[in-house]
Amino acid sequence: MSEPQASRGAPARAAAFVVEAWRNWELYAIIDRLIFGPMHPPLVRLLVPTRVRPNQLSASTVLCGVLAAVGYATFTRTGIAVGGAFLFLSVLIDGLDGELARTRPEKTETGKIFEVLCDPAKVVLCFLGIAIGMTRADSWGPVPYPFAASPVAHAWGLCILAGASLAAQVHARNHWVEVYRRCALGFSEPSYPNLTRVREEYEALRGRRGYWLEKVVVPIVLRLSPSSPRPTPPPASPIPGYRAALKPYIKMMSFFAGGTQMIVLIATSFAGAPVWAWLYFVASNVVFLPLLPLIARAHRRALAAGAAT
Repeated sequence: MSEPQASRGAPARAAAFVVEAWRNWELYAIIDRLIFGPMHPPLVRLLVPTRVRPNQLSASTVLCGVLAAVGYATFTRTGIAVGGAFLFLSVLIDGLDGELARTRPEKTETGKIFEVLCDPAKVVLCFLGIAIGMTRADSWGPVPYPFAASPVAHAWGLCILAGASLAAQVHARNHWVEVYRRCALGFSEPSYPNLTRVREEYEALRGRRGYWLEKVVVPIVLRLSPSSPRPTPPPASPIPGYRAALKPYIKMMSFFAGGTQMIVLIATSFAGAPVWAWLYFVASNVVFLPLLPLIARAHRRALAAGAAT
């Protein structure tokens, strides 16, 4: 192929990728698919022949979160940009662990423990770093304080509010994605680990060398976990009409999911004003919270319509 033909083909391939991502946008944020999706395949190919495990990748996102928090805590323009860069790296790695586990394959219930722990940990660390930086700088960015409260109250109040908002959204999204997979797509893949299987996997790992990370984390999680396991979801069975009825709501929920919010935080960090991302986290609840009862109502109607057919 000549160089002019190759150059003309690149925009066409890029446009086709965007169209395909938009068409298949469902369970994951569209901006997440467009930005991080193209980066995952080549990186996974590099990692497959190595000894790097998916759980090690998950744990490394926490290290990135620590480094991002250090950058944010300086609350200088350079430090904030460095924090955004490490946050970008952590989000990129966060998608690699699952892709690597599926490619080898090495999907385990233990891996879900690392997903559940590491994802919120890096976000909390970033919020903590920004709150410390705001407190040290006696400022929260390019806008004045909106309330009659101390700078410390503004920084830590916004940190707690944004963190709680994001945690609630992730928990609600995990629940409805699990329900949607079972009822619309015909398979069950809970986001939270089956502790019975985790115990079995841990017993199999105890005699193996090199799995010190799992040997440290898993016993602590099992000790702190409730004695009664989560109920096993019913067998997967697609319900007629369910996908068409719920897909618009699921897509809207995915748009406001963690992937989009992390991109907003990264972009505003590069601009030197991460406070705008925090305000976006809180403001997204204006859409997200009313969406939950709408999804629940659509779910009940779809179940009733499926039972009637």
